[in-house]
Amino acid sequence: MVEMEEKGSRDKDKSHPYKDQMVLGWIISSLSYAVVSTIYGLETSQFAWQALGVRSVKSLADKLSVVGKPIDDFDLILSVLNGLNSSFHSFVTTYMLLAKEKPMSFFDFHAELLNYDLMQKFHSQSI
Repeated sequence: MVEMEEKGSRDKDKSHPYKDQMVLGWIISSLSYAVVSTIYGLETSQFAWQALGVRSVKSLADKLSVVGKPIDDFDLILSVLNGLNSSFHSFVTTYMLLAKEKPMSFFDFHAELLNYDLMQKFHSQSI
């Protein structure tokens, strides 16, 4: 019985990359050419969703700025931080401590967020 359960979980693990690539393909096929460039080169559907989420927040902020209601980078960053799941808890804590000493631009924050996420993926695959 245990052997069958182990085999079933191994089969499920093997199909995960295939399913993820299917989802990523669906995401890409549903986007306009201008938006596809935002996720070009990302290898998983999760990375694509995260990039699109950050892009949509930034796009909304840009639209508000055009109509004379700009959102400062700190508020924009807080909006993204509030949308992160619990696997980013240490990132959020570190950011909040560092932000007290030196404010960060949204561009730099986004780069740090992507680096953290890539680091998490690398460590989870090497375990």
